[in-house]
Amino acid sequence: MKKYKKAQRLHKCIDKIRADYEKGMISNDRKTRQLSTAIYLIDFLALRVGTEKNTDEVADTVGCCSLRVEHLTFDKELRTIRFHFLGKDSMTYDQTVKLSDQGYANLASFCKDKKDPKKELFDEVKVTDLNAHLSGIMPGLTAKVFRTYNASITLQRELFDKPERGEVPDIDPDAKDAVKVLFYNSANRIVAELCNHQRSVPNGFAGQMEKLVSVETKLKDDLKELETTLKETKGKEAKEKIQNQIIKAKLKLDNHISKMKVKDDNKTVSLGTSKINYMDPRITVAWCKTKGVPLEKIFNKSLLVKFPRAVEVPSTWRFDQYDETPGTALTAMDESD
Repeated sequence: MKKYKKAQRLHKCIDKIRADYEKGMISNDRKTRQLSTAIYLIDFLALRVGTEKNTDEVADTVGCCSLRVEHLTFDKELRTIRFHFLGKDSMTYDQTVKLSDQGYANLASFCKDKKDPKKELFDEVKVTDLNAHLSGIMPGLTAKVFRTYNASITLQRELFDKPERGEVPDIDPDAKDAVKVLFYNSANRIVAELCNHQRSVPNGFAGQMEKLVSVETKLKDDLKELETTLKETKGKEAKEKIQNQIIKAKLKLDNHISKMKVKDDNKTVSLGTSKINYMDPRITVAWCKTKGVPLEKIFNKSLLVKFPRAVEVPSTWRFDQYDETPGTALTAMDESD
């Protein structure tokens, strides 16, 4: 909870931090430009800072502060940059993004200065410099807190803000739980993709999909048979009975197709990592209470035990509405993110 509260505190000063690094990105001092641009990437792309590495890991894994020139490919016509490197746990980060004009110009300049593609992009910046700068803006703030913040605020926007603004259809509280869970998993997947939470395609995935396709074929055949029977049926009551069966059959088919799509979309995305470690669980609890979704549909038993205090929040709770209780200010030593 200390970790998530720290991320909430970041929300209260995020505008100040962004104004600070945007100013630093146009500084005449090269180190300041590098430092500010690194913070911009950590915030905008939710990149890891670049110091996390398993002790037994021998692969060439990197993060923001250890990026090399070879990890960036520029498209001058589209003004996009492709980031391609091995991240934590040797998971490939491969994203083509459009940055701000100043962000693009700075990165292009840093790369142009170095003839060797093996040279570090931010050669004048150390992680300690970056964290010291951030803690000067907000006590206890480190680069790692940005991932928790961005994951949490993104989840809230996908679950609450976008539907309220009419950007995506909202979920009817009276809808079936399966429909609501699909909606939640879609928001969860967007967060997982933001944080680059990937996984290898599970063993037996192809076989599982084949079985699901077989079920889909049977459901379609059953629906066609009902539609044919309806044409041949006489009598008002008999027709109404078959029509009701057709409605149920169509709903069952639609739900099955939706589940197949979600399963295929998520085959290389790890939803659990962001749910366990990055998304404030109170956002999920508030949404579940708003939409009447049993928490057991989203959190397994171990997560319900892990987040006991989160379960207590009301449906009106929001991540971006945080008033710190006097005397409970957090420091960098309170919790490692």
